[in-house]
Amino acid sequence: MRTKHTFRLPPELAGQLADYAGRKRLHQAFVVETALTSFLSPDNSERMEAALGSPIRAVLVDCDVTCT
Repeated sequence: MRTKHTFRLPPELAGQLADYAGRKRLHQAFVVETALTSFLSPDNSERMEAALGSPIRAVLVDCDVTCT
C-alpha cells in the first residue's frame, strides 16, 4: 500500500521534473520515488550528509545566534 504525500517544489525544480519525466515517458511520482530511494539508500549516506549538512549547519548556527 502506498502513502500519499503532498509537497511543494520550487518552480525550476518542478520544471526539471516535468521535463525529465516527459522525456523518459514516466510518471513524475515514479521519478520522485526513484530519486528518493536512491538518495536515502545506505550506499549514499555520505552524499546525503553532504547535501543536507550545509542547510542543517546554517539552521544550527542561526539558532545558536538567536536562541542564546
